Amino acid sequence: MAASLQFTNLVRRIARHGVLGSARLIPVNIRFVLNALKPGAVAARRRERALDQELGINTAGDVPGGAAAAEFGISEEIYPYQAVVREDFEEMMGSLPEDVSSFCFIDIGSGKGRALVLAARHPFEQIIGVEFSARLHRIAEQNIAKVEHSLRARVKLMNEDARQFAFPIMPTVIFLFNPFGEEVMRDVVRRIEHTHRDSSLPVYLFYLWPFQEKVITESKFWQEVDRGRHWKAFKLEILQAL
Repeated sequence: MAASLQFTNLVRRIARHGVLGSARLIPVNIRFVLNALKPGAVAARRRERALDQELGINTAGDVPGGAAAAEFGISEEIYPYQAVVREDFEEMMGSLPEDVSSFCFIDIGSGKGRALVLAARHPFEQIIGVEFSARLHRIAEQNIAKVEHSLRARVKLMNEDARQFAFPIMPTVIFLFNPFGEEVMRDVVRRIEHTHRDSSLPVYLFYLWPFQEKVITESKFWQEVDRGRHWKAFKLEILQAL
């Protein structure tokens, strides 16, 4: 069964990206695995399990791509769940204006809610998690319920397709932890641009492990404003691009 699924995924990938395009993805996947096996990354995962124990929640660990295939019957565009490392998250937050009290923080592909819990330690006006998986959405609900008394911002969880999500028109921070492939990524980014086409409000996009970065950089509407070892930050510049 597993071999059949892997063969089907391979055929789909070649049909979508071609033989050369599929081959180009091999180094990306190898690099991702090698980075995950580095001693520093292993130590970071230990610290993140300690964070879960400290807060009494369940957000650490990975959910492999096969789980998405089992739940949805697809796997080409949905990537595995991984919990964001706290140090990476806080480093990204340092790229924002000092006052974020008017901003909405949105995690696209929010999984078990790790980034939502970390974001809610900052005084955002509101926080939204958008997750396609009903199973991960339920786990996030349980996690948020356990810690909501200690959070500085209200958290709203949405179990829906990110391509259908109605982005609010307000100052926004959008967080992506490599949640999906090029096709869905392009749909979501274009939806953000369309939402703010007549807006001058600040919109930031934080992209951790930006494997589909070209979807953003090929658009004239985004400007890179900061970067770290594993992430890049972009700002939407609609007016300047028109």
